[in-house]
Amino acid sequence: MSNPMARALLFDGESGCLRLEEREKPAPGPGEVLVRVTASTICGSDLHTIHGRRQVAVPTILGHEIIGTISEFGPDSAAQDMDGALLRPGDRVTWTIVGNCGRCQSCALDMPQKCTAGFKYGHERDREGVRWAGGFADWCLLAPGTCIVRLPDAMADEVACPASCATATICAAMEAAAMFIHGTWWPSVNSMPEKPLASTLRARSETLSHVVARVMTSNSIGVLSRSRCAETTGKTSS
Repeated sequence: MSNPMARALLFDGESGCLRLEEREKPAPGPGEVLVRVTASTICGSDLHTIHGRRQVAVPTILGHEIIGTISEFGPDSAAQDMDGALLRPGDRVTWTIVGNCGRCQSCALDMPQKCTAGFKYGHERDREGVRWAGGFADWCLLAPGTCIVRLPDAMADEVACPASCATATICAAMEAAAMFIHGTWWPSVNSMPEKPLASTLRARSETLSHVVARVMTSNSIGVLSRSRCAETTGKTSS
């Protein structure tokens, strides 16, 4: 008996074109986690790729800012989030952009986004054994070594979806700039004076700090540690 059919949008390299393909719903292999994609934002890098300004291996399923609900665990899957808490089918999650090996020099230096054996969502060539690696599809197969974050129920999809890339990049930029505002260096959001901009930044950072601190290490520029991200947002990871 064949599996139900599912949809995927593939980019074949032709500028401005995506191809809709139907294929069998995937089954998770050893160490994998099958996630039903509920949302995937269109990152600026996706637009650059689609319009021919950025070269990628094709065909590919784009989309790396993804959230979804866990459907099924493959054999020997860890079934734990980044805090070590048990994950279950139905949990609403996001995950790091890169699945890493945990053994190479980059991983040892706390730079898993540069893992020599890294599996990068939304960037992998669609091929045998790697058929559901992006967010522009009904399903995504999470590879072994992917750090998963359970999302708070109160966090809206549109807020949570870009946390692993766009939001983490903003967080890193804020930290790198040390909050240089109005000619003054502020070491953190909480140290800023009570002005409308400061209040807005503080409120937004508190909402996202728990999620961003966990996905930030696999951001494309995320060489900053989770603890430093938490310091920037004025919150500690718990």
